[in-house]
Amino acid sequence: MVKIAFGSFGDSFSVGSLKSYLSEFIATLIFVFAGVGSAIAYGKLTADAALDPAGLVAVAVAHGLALFVGVSVAANISGGHLNPAVTLGLAIGGNITILTGLFYWIAQLLGSTVACLLLKFVTEEGIPTHGLASGVGAFEGIVFEIVATFGLVYTVYATAADPKKGSLGTIAPIAIGFIVGANILAAGPFSGGSMNPARSFGPAVVAGDFAGHWIYWELWLGLSTVTFSLGHMPQLQLLKSMPKSRKLTADAALDPAGLVAVAVAHGLALFVGVSIAANISGGHLNPAVTLGLAIGGNITILTGLFYWIAQLLGSTVACLLLKFVTDEGIPTHGLASGVGAFEGIVFEIVATFGLVYTVYATAADPKKGSLGTIAPIAIGFIVGANILAAGPFSGGSMNPARSFGPAVVAGDFAGHWIYWVGPLIGGALAGLIYGDIFIGSYAPVSASEDYA
Repeated sequence: MVKIAFGSFGDSFSVGSLKSYLSEFIATLIFVFAGVGSAIAYGKLTADAALDPAGLVAVAVAHGLALFVGVSVAANISGGHLNPAVTLGLAIGGNITILTGLFYWIAQLLGSTVACLLLKFVTEEGIPTHGLASGVGAFEGIVFEIVATFGLVYTVYATAADPKKGSLGTIAPIAIGFIVGANILAAGPFSGGSMNPARSFGPAVVAGDFAGHWIYWELWLGLSTVTFSLGHMPQLQLLKSMPKSRKLTADAALDPAGLVAVAVAHGLALFVGVSIAANISGGHLNPAVTLGLAIGGNITILTGLFYWIAQLLGSTVACLLLKFVTDEGIPTHGLASGVGAFEGIVFEIVATFGLVYTVYATAADPKKGSLGTIAPIAIGFIVGANILAAGPFSGGSMNPARSFGPAVVAGDFAGHWIYWVGPLIGGALAGLIYGDIFIGSYAPVSASEDYA
């Protein structure tokens, strides 16, 4: 339910509110200084200042880490918004008044501008501004920014603003930073991956370049608030990074830097996806995980089938959106040259076994204790690590839904069966070993119970 309150000048000019504005100013300055500074630094370290996969990873990591810190240092004073889109989304949900939110906006815009002025002074370099890539139209850019910022604000609600968040609140700043890093890896080469009007505003002011700047004021983000308050979980498999790596390389070949970019994006995105779904659905996002948990008695077979449908639809819609906004081919999973079907299946079995075993050990085990707090991190990290290991051989899917959406949109199901057989066997084995042997008789729980 939308719960907007205008507020009063008395509240907005109280001592506590004034401290909040100062906190937002400082935290946004810290974030933008590191984020924009990383882009300037990479340009200085490369002869042609061109952004290749390695540079994109550097910029994405800098933004993700800096936002994690910025949210952390401001959380106890102002709530750690650092972003007009976040403030708007929280205002629509009744977490901040409109009047106070407007002063937050001013503080955020000033913090970004001062950060860029400082960078201009100390580096004597040009300040890079957000802009659309060649061939990307304004409408496609807006859609990219809407989807990416929706994911960001939804993550804020799920991990920080939701009264049911529980221990997830501890990792909220990490989740918020990681979703920004992951979405920069996906959206950066197309729309710029802003997700934050303040992040775009400061560079535009200092550079004196407002061309296309209006695109980065995504005021549609109240949709994320409405969606969250209605209790719906969009099963969008967060923006995939493979089209990005192809766009940044002349021959579309995935080199080591590109593999790292793809692995990092998947790991960060899965961590966030599990985090924001944990309190509602349990955060499976993967038919192999759902099967493994069903074998251990954590979800019924019938409910699990509906989970599968939701996961497959989410992956397909994500790829349709990517196809629309990038106008690029959607890459599908496939075996590398010289890798046979049997070897590919074994790769997927072992990698998926590791993933579902991690889910059990950190999330589903009743003895997990404090490990439950870091479960989403562990789950995201094992996927990232396994992509680095299996990617150049089997593709490193570990998730039938992750492979299904691209296959549908690309119309290419060659070898697709491998990414069902391998992951489902791996997930089932993990469920049998950890769920039945280690845990023993595991009492069935509600499908919506927070196992993370």
